[in-house]
Order: sequence, then structure tokens, then C-alpha cells
Amino acid sequence: MKLRVVTYNVLSSHLSSPNHYTTLNPDHLDPLRRLPVVLQKLESQLQEEKRSVFCLQEVSYDWAGTFHAFFAQRGFHMVTGLYGRKFNGYMGVALAWPTEEFETVDVDISRLSDTRSWPPKDEKSFWSNILDTAVAFPLKLLGKKEERDPWDYAEQRMNVMTSVTLKDRTSGTAFCIGTYHMPCAYFAPQVMTIHADVSCFRTVPAVFW
Repeated sequence: MKLRVVTYNVLSSHLSSPNHYTTLNPDHLDPLRRLPVVLQKLESQLQEEKRSVFCLQEVSYDWAGTFHAFFAQRGFHMVTGLYGRKFNGYMGVALAWPTEEFETVDVDISRLSDTRSWPPKDEKSFWSNILDTAVAFPLKLLGKKEERDPWDYAEQRMNVMTSVTLKDRTSGTAFCIGTYHMPCAYFAPQVMTIHADVSCFRTVPAVFW
């Protein structure tokens, strides 16, 4: 079975501010200018191999509709899992595949943190909470981040994983493929490791379907 996977973080339309990318040409960061360029890149990949599954990250509300139309006009089906906040355009992930080549068997869209059980939280007394607040307040004034329990932080993340089980129409082979945008918690690598682990366990049952 021949299959090509294209993965692309398109950079949310709400996150390409010249104030952040200070070394780049502001015209190149304009979402209205960027979108046609992104579509051209997707088109070039599609032309290279039609039997491609596209895995996109940082897809915003503003761009999701255009991506839907783009893929539909080329015989692809697309599903999204958008979950972000207003500042990032409610960005999320998307999968697209050619329906002429692959039959859709199952689609799963899940907030990853909801798919597992988490360690029980320690119940603190009233005075313990008062003490924690008293310690955290001066740290906040000094601009220092309060240390958070990595398990608690990982549980609070809203990131969504989208996966699909497809069947090759030629060979009859079924397979699973998914896409996920890891929490940008570089300051807390344990959180990213936990989410990598959870994503694997979410995908494995579908692989052996």
C-alpha cells in the first residue's frame, strides 16, 4: 500500500504578529497575504502525490473554512479539532484525506486530557491555601512563575487530538493516523512528555482495530 503523509504547522492567522517576528518582513506576516502562500504549498504537495493524508496544526477559525473548501474541491474530506482561545484564533488541528483512495472507517476527536485518569489531588487545608497564596503573591510581583505540579498542569491543557481510521480501497488494508499539537510548555518538559504518552495510548487501540 502506497501512502504519503504531509504534516504542516501553518502558524495560526492570529499568531503572526510583526511584534513577535521582528526580523521578518511585516508584509509576509499579514494573514491575508500568508493564506494564499500556504494554500500554494498544500497544492504543491497534493500534486506530488494524490494518495496523501494531510495533518495540519494551528488551524484557526479564520482559515478553517478556506481549508475545508480547498480540500473538498480536490476530492478530500477534512475534519478539525479546534480548541484554542481568542488570542490564537481558537486554533486546533485538522486531517484531510482523498475519499477516492481511502474509505473512512472511523473518526475520533478528543480532548486528550479527558481520555485518561489522573493522580488524585492532595486536599489542602484552609491554612495551607492561605500560605500558598501568601508565597505566590510576592513571586508574581517579581515576575516569577509559580511552580505547578506537572500532572495537574497536563490535566488542565485543552489540546485536542484528531485521528482517523482509513481503509485503502485498493488493498483493503486499514490503518490509523492522527495529528496533535503538543502543549507549548517548553518550560515544563514533563507536561509535554505526559501528553506524548497519552497520545500514544489514544492511537494504539485504533491501530490494532
